[in-house]
Amino acid sequence: MCRLACIEKRFKTLPAWLAQLEKSCGGDGNGVVIGRSILKGVNVSIKDTLAFLYQDARPALWHTRKVSSGKKCGSLCHPFPCDGGWLAHNGHWEGGNYAAGLIRDLGFSNYDEPLSDTKVFSMLVDRLGFADACKRWDPPGVWLHLTHGGKLSVYKRGGSLHYARKLRAWGSEPAKQGSWIEVEDGLYLPGDKPKAKKETLWFLGNGGKLILNYPVKT
Repeated sequence: MCRLACIEKRFKTLPAWLAQLEKSCGGDGNGVVIGRSILKGVNVSIKDTLAFLYQDARPALWHTRKVSSGKKCGSLCHPFPCDGGWLAHNGHWEGGNYAAGLIRDLGFSNYDEPLSDTKVFSMLVDRLGFADACKRWDPPGVWLHLTHGGKLSVYKRGGSLHYARKLRAWGSEPAKQGSWIEVEDGLYLPGDKPKAKKETLWFLGNGGKLILNYPVKT
């Protein structure tokens, strides 16, 4: 399991939020992308990530890894390049083991190249496109695909994902700032309005107090 975020706005508590996500379920490597530029590796820190983020105001995709498939190494840190952009995943896809074997048997990948469930799925996304790959394989977890032009597509089947409209951010957990909805399962393409799971609102004020079951205003 891991934690991830798509960040459009560099809001006040962004540094604390990324640190919170890394502490929650990460620490085996971080990665961040903006446009065609990427910074990732097992030694990339939150400080390194923030320096990268504040150099460019465009949408960014960030991920902190907790190894559940493959080994701990820089090449298996997310995000992965595919389909004109980048892919990050929170969760574990058991089908990735079958697909990895198939990819090796067909010679699509060097036998010595390290593979993980997410890296395998990025190869499928590169061949089929993000939306069609998700419909074809229906993989569990949370999947974010950000194009080089800054357009985000989301696929969620289980797992945890929250969205804050005013902060213009998606994340595995809400930050201690702003109003967040828990996102319902489904495929969200660029421009789609995320559906709220069970019509609840997450709000964390400056004191970090969490309020649940507040009606969502649509």
